[in-house]
Amino acid sequence: MLFLLTVLAGIALFALMFAAIWYLTCHLIALGGWTRLARRYADACDGALWPPSLRLCFVGRARYRNLVRLVVRHDGLCLCVHPAFRPGHPSLFVPRAHVQE
Repeated sequence: MLFLLTVLAGIALFALMFAAIWYLTCHLIALGGWTRLARRYADACDGALWPPSLRLCFVGRARYRNLVRLVVRHDGLCLCVHPAFRPGHPSLFVPRAHVQE
């Protein structure tokens, strides 16, 4: 019985540590540029924002491969990161007036 409790406690500790490391890693990735954009363009985008539409997206120093969904709307662009990588990555809405060629 003690062995079973030890194994279950080890599994619970591993799951907790994995979740904490994943959360911190997502926030560190966001510091590559997404955080700067979010200060100005953070917004909840409506509509179904998955599956990804951009094969490769660079934001600052961070590279997002098959993780970003881009939705073009009449009033601007909406960007959203895969839900598993959402910590530190709020949805972005860039108004059409701020988009350049």
